[in-house]
Amino acid sequence: MIKKIVGGLLAVVMILGVSGSVWAADFFMADDSGNLTVSADEKVKNLYTGGNIVSIKADVEKSLYLGGNSIVVDGDVENDIFVGGGNVTIRGDVGGSIHAGGGTVIIEGRVADDVFVGGGNIMISETASIGEDLLIGGGVVSVLGSGKGNVMLGAGEATLNGEVGGKVTAETDSLSLGEKAKLDGGLTYKSYQEAKINEGAVVVGEVEYKKIGRKQGNM
Repeated sequence: MIKKIVGGLLAVVMILGVSGSVWAADFFMADDSGNLTVSADEKVKNLYTGGNIVSIKADVEKSLYLGGNSIVVDGDVENDIFVGGGNVTIRGDVGGSIHAGGGTVIIEGRVADDVFVGGGNIMISETASIGEDLLIGGGVVSVLGSGKGNVMLGAGEATLNGEVGGKVTAETDSLSLGEKAKLDGGLTYKSYQEAKINEGAVVVGEVEYKKIGRKQGNM
């Protein structure tokens, strides 16, 4: 299931990224070393770019489409972000949705709408907030920030330690609720083992657990 979720999310990133409108688009090319920095004083609308090491310090008036090996987005984005890379960090605020795939994905800013993310290691940091739903698939997943909508996740190892306004639905090898976790819409999960719920964690509503067996050949 995890591979299907991650693969599907990466496909969505690529499809939406290339099918977006190119009207009022700004294209930035990497330098001879393959690296690119878009400085904070640049004025950009729809930004399309990619490279080896990519740093986006400018605010983007519309949407951001990018790929690369190492990506950091410090600027705010008024609409949506579509990004794929080896290591992706999004620190700026986003007025729309995030569609991201990568080896490591870290989201630190405020997101007004949904977040769709797939990867190996994924962190929604304590400083992050999500206005709508979170759909996430990865190997190691940590959701430490807050979200107003539902959370749907598939992971090898998942940790929830923030406030979720909606329902959490999960399929994981292991699931932990930290002492700061507050799930206002209940929890439904499938796993090989029951979740570790730390003292201080709060689940409002029902907790539904379905034990699943390990597939033959899995350790």
